[in-house]
Amino acid sequence: TGNQSITAGGNITVQGGPGPGANSIAAITNAAGSQYVASNTYVNVRGGDGADAIARITNTSTSDQTVGESRSFTSFQTNNIEVKGGAGPGAFAEIVAAGPQQIYSQFGTLNVEGGAGTNANARIESTSTSEQQIGFPDYFCCGSAIGSVIIKGGPGPGTGSYAHIDANGLQRVTAGSSIALTGTTTDAHAMLSGATQDIRRGNITLTAGAGNNANALIASDTSQFIDPGNVTLIGGGSASTTATAKITAAGLQQIFG
Repeated sequence: TGNQSITAGGNITVQGGPGPGANSIAAITNAAGSQYVASNTYVNVRGGDGADAIARITNTSTSDQTVGESRSFTSFQTNNIEVKGGAGPGAFAEIVAAGPQQIYSQFGTLNVEGGAGTNANARIESTSTSEQQIGFPDYFCCGSAIGSVIIKGGPGPGTGSYAHIDANGLQRVTAGSSIALTGTTTDAHAMLSGATQDIRRGNITLTAGAGNNANALIASDTSQFIDPGNVTLIGGGSASTTATAKITAAGLQQIFG
């Protein structure tokens, strides 16, 4: 117990098992104190090919969770981060914090993508009311923003393999290049949601998929501030399905071009 720090000059990969057995879980977990997981290359969290072959990085304490690095005071600078569901049913991948959460990459890509298996979800979530930072907010000082944020439902043939980034408090997203949400197959939606939201910099593209409920959604429970480049919304669905691309807020909504 206590603070946890895991660093590597190369990749850090947490991957569920290949099957044929079930419940082959890979995890980095902490229950007391802060959690710091940083690589100079990639941080990968990937569900496996087996049933319920789960991969996760979790901090159940209310202290900070930091995955990846792009702040200027440290020698670790993470290239890319991937959270991806697997091919097995229920083979989800997740990064979850019960306290403040920071997901950092130096100009790289954060890819959150559902898997091929049914309910092989991918998610990043902060369950606390503390701030979640996706990309370092470089307009404060002193570090580098993330380059691109990709949130994409699974490719099938399984259904329900959604991709989410969720925050129970303020969600602050800073991406220098782009933010792209893509729904795909049935119930394989893509969502970026927070209690309040501050989203800045990159071009924003929301593309709903062909499957039913393959929505692409940016949603705030209260206020929402978005200062993007270009904004593009593309609806989906078919003659027998409904899929929506939408940016919505329950309170004050400000979108500046």
